[in-house]
Amino acid sequence: MMPPAPAVTRALMILQFGQLVATAWQGPDLPGNTLRTHFVPAYFGGPGSPALLFLESGEQVALEWPKGLPPRVHFLASSRDGRAVYVQGLAFSSSEITKVEFDPQQQFAVPGTKGLGQLSSLVESTLPQRLIALTVPNKGGASAAYTIDETTGVRSHLSFGSMNDCGPVSPDGQHALCYEEGEMVLMDGKSGKARTVPGMRNRTAITWSSWSPDGRWIALNDNGALTSIDSDNPSQKKHLGSGGKGPPVWSPDSARILVSKSELSCAITLYGLSLEVIEVETGKKNVIRGSHCRIMGGSYGWLNRDLAQ
Repeated sequence: MMPPAPAVTRALMILQFGQLVATAWQGPDLPGNTLRTHFVPAYFGGPGSPALLFLESGEQVALEWPKGLPPRVHFLASSRDGRAVYVQGLAFSSSEITKVEFDPQQQFAVPGTKGLGQLSSLVESTLPQRLIALTVPNKGGASAAYTIDETTGVRSHLSFGSMNDCGPVSPDGQHALCYEEGEMVLMDGKSGKARTVPGMRNRTAITWSSWSPDGRWIALNDNGALTSIDSDNPSQKKHLGSGGKGPPVWSPDSARILVSKSELSCAITLYGLSLEVIEVETGKKNVIRGSHCRIMGGSYGWLNRDLAQ
């Protein structure tokens, strides 16, 4: 008889009042899937206190932040390998994006990011050494999207029509989910053509949407209903039940989605939200232990367990 698959813990980073925190969810590992075995949960109290890794054994390992970071930062994203995070100072008009690496411990300003303003999303591209950034809409409702070369600082503008009511850009920088003339569409940056996403007419769903890291799927929280859309064929959808009260966040292997949800038992608490993991293939849901009634919303990410060695 084969031994049971070892348990593995995923990490979820939550931004509350400019401070980073994390809670944990445990689930079985999948044979042949090394990605799941490399990540562990972490707690981020902000640059003023150490980050904590929570190992499968129950041991906690402290990771010091590099000195010199401001006491309050806006968390943007974690790296695909889980060894670094991207943060931005709260003086958005003048601050640069900072990449914080934990091993070796160092930080550096990402060239080409000064003057971007506040970002609504940042992802590591599928292209080497590239970031995809999307700014918060201006007063006219238009956003700006860029690819940024982390090594040279070269910043290239991405165009998707007027960029009014557009959400996150695909990891390859080729497509964006936008809202035009009462319909949700997938805009092609090269051809300028738009493909309608049938049955999706709620403008606010774009705000709470995200691309899977492999670029294949788009998850949307449409007034609390979570839907996964095939980016190659937008008419193909998978309804995944309740999406809670925040943006859906993909796991690095594009197999799971994290959501925040309200529960009746949380009604008397200050925060009133809990976190849940949804397996996209099966629709199976798992509540993240330790997050019960403690969540106000925020951003999510992962750290590599090798940082604990």
